[in-house]
Amino acid sequence: MHARDAQRDLLVFALYLLFAIVFTFPLAVRLATAVPNDLGDPLLNVWILWWNATHVPLTSSWWNAPAFFPAENVLTFSEHLAGLAPIASPVYWITGNAIVSYNVAFLLTFPLSAFAAYLLCRHLTGRRDAAFVGGLAFGFAPYRVSQMAHIQVLAAFWMPVALLGLHRFVRGDGCRWLVLFVVTWLLQALTNGYYMAFFSVLVAMWIVWFVPWHRWRTIVSILLAWGLAFGALVPVLMRYRQAHESFGFRRLLDEVLAFSADLSSIFDASGLLAVWGWVHSLNRPEDEMFPGLTVVVLIAAGLLVGRLKALGFRPRAYLSPTLFLLGVILTGAAVIAVVAPGETSIVGIPVSANHPEKPMLLALACFACFALASPSIRDGIRHRSPFAFYVVAAGVMWLMSLGPTINLLNKPFLPIGPYAWLLNIPGFLELRVPARFAMLMVLCVAIAAALAYSRLTKGAFQNGRATRFQALLTGVVTIALLADGWMKAMPLERPPDPWPRGATHTTGAILSLPLGDPGDDITAMYRTIWHGRPIVNGYSGYFPPWYPALRMGLEVKDPRLLDELGALGVTEIVLDTTLDPDGAWDTYTRTRATRLSAVGSYATYQLSSSQPPAASSRASLGPALPIIAITANVKPDAVPGMTDGNLQTRWDTGPQTGKEEAIVDLGSARRVEAIVLSLGPFGADFPRDLQIEVSSDRMTWTETWRGPTTIVAFATAVRDPKHVPLVFALGNREARYIRLRQLGRDPTYYWSIAELSVH
Repeated sequence: MHARDAQRDLLVFALYLLFAIVFTFPLAVRLATAVPNDLGDPLLNVWILWWNATHVPLTSSWWNAPAFFPAENVLTFSEHLAGLAPIASPVYWITGNAIVSYNVAFLLTFPLSAFAAYLLCRHLTGRRDAAFVGGLAFGFAPYRVSQMAHIQVLAAFWMPVALLGLHRFVRGDGCRWLVLFVVTWLLQALTNGYYMAFFSVLVAMWIVWFVPWHRWRTIVSILLAWGLAFGALVPVLMRYRQAHESFGFRRLLDEVLAFSADLSSIFDASGLLAVWGWVHSLNRPEDEMFPGLTVVVLIAAGLLVGRLKALGFRPRAYLSPTLFLLGVILTGAAVIAVVAPGETSIVGIPVSANHPEKPMLLALACFACFALASPSIRDGIRHRSPFAFYVVAAGVMWLMSLGPTINLLNKPFLPIGPYAWLLNIPGFLELRVPARFAMLMVLCVAIAAALAYSRLTKGAFQNGRATRFQALLTGVVTIALLADGWMKAMPLERPPDPWPRGATHTTGAILSLPLGDPGDDITAMYRTIWHGRPIVNGYSGYFPPWYPALRMGLEVKDPRLLDELGALGVTEIVLDTTLDPDGAWDTYTRTRATRLSAVGSYATYQLSSSQPPAASSRASLGPALPIIAITANVKPDAVPGMTDGNLQTRWDTGPQTGKEEAIVDLGSARRVEAIVLSLGPFGADFPRDLQIEVSSDRMTWTETWRGPTTIVAFATAVRDPKHVPLVFALGNREARYIRLRQLGRDPTYYWSIAELSVH
């Protein structure tokens, strides 16, 4: 019997795999010659999986991947994808082809996710047909199409298995199921840092719902086992924390808000979808969260069946529908307040809709009372119903995806959302994409759809076998689910070619020119797969603090930057001559390097080690002088941020126009040797053209420094990436006032000062 069950399960997996091959066709026949979706994040992940396959995880050499030279711990700049190594690395060891190993792992994320959800749903429903529906709903959800560029988001197959382990352990099936939960939770965390945090929220909800408090031993066992899994991650988390601290990396709240979903995101579908590609609400990153019609219909029908069973002719039975309707009306008023504020009417009743907060809060109160008054919901809570849990959990995961504040059509709707509570937990602010809670919503929706299907078709068995009607219904639902998530065509790109043999000659680090365009930089990084040398270029979730100055210095073709790179250990420059039609890059490179060869469209130059221009060091300065006052002609309210001892606060000007000015008052005439402008985490915000003047009376000014600060910013960021202190010598003059004037222009980057000191 067990062998027959295993054969049936194998057949189910084979069917999911067949769907995946057809779904992503022609990828299966182009495993070595194509990259799914685009040449951005997918190429980065190809490079990371190659690095995992060729180095022992968690070793120093593994962390120090060969990009962004001279940075260390480069693998902490992004997801390390170690959880995918058990799939991708053996493929690389067999084929020696990084593209094949990535594509196999990518392709398998679909059937593995579907099969994992199938196993969980089969346990919850006791039926293969309902489980098959749940697996399809998760493995081929429309949301996955919008995440084709992020293999770490698609690789969500460990989560259903972890939930299966919890369900089986709490049922009393033995400690091996708790071990399964620990192992799969850990593997999921090693695959995607977002899921480590976001899935933990779902697991916490699961424990509260399914484990009664009187079973405290069970709760303690789960928490202890879970704690061990967290403990195993401590070395990884500490490495990330130490590396990010050393570089001063942090996510701004503005980034988190930008990558949060909108309330209307649920009606936003990927344009690649064959059936639903026309469904759009906004054009925002990570916003395409349309769940598909089939799962919604199944869950709604399942809820209706449960409601009809609970509904009678008692007057109190109609209380919850009334509350629900009132909540919908109030929600409508809140929506109108955002979309079309002013006086309006709802079902003939005049309503003033100018502020969405009040009607929305009243609507939420009505929905809460509806939940408490609903017999079916109360029964679901009392009996710890899996269907009720996964419906409620899907709603919570969706709310979390909306981020710290809740917007509707890009306009403020509620000033605070549930995700704001999570920002109080260490590490959550580093996760800049709350919208990825959507995958957990999709998982909960898929499980709820399987349970609803089981509820709807209950009694359709005869003598333990499915009727023809049920088989037909399963077929219809299968087609509908596949139609919801089906693509018009699988987007494929041709991967870049390696540099021709003989394009590199020496040892040491390489600079690939041009630098700065994300496509060129990720291509240069990808080519380290062949030559294995450290490279100055890079592309990742974080960039080292010196990268903006490096890019801008190369754009203006400052030879001093090549001196700095040569002193750091860069020995070779490779130029793509197809991107240098006027020869400007070649001319610039020859100012400091000797041309060695030209192979194909690539010219190679040897950069000699040289002494870089002398850079002032903060360590060699005398003590800081007291500052009495600082005045600025822009954003004067932000001036205290320059001297509050906190690198995370700043004075900034907005985009640089050439008219920004700040004056430092020392209170009396003092001997001044240097002024230090620390950028902290705002490494790109150095002044494009700075003039520094000193004065004793604020009437007569003497210029002590003038010029672009690109080289200063690059050199100091390499030496002190956390503080990025720009040190400007003032000639040991006597002065009371120091005037800083920004004379350059930059329409994108600000001039920022995180901390200012005079010595």
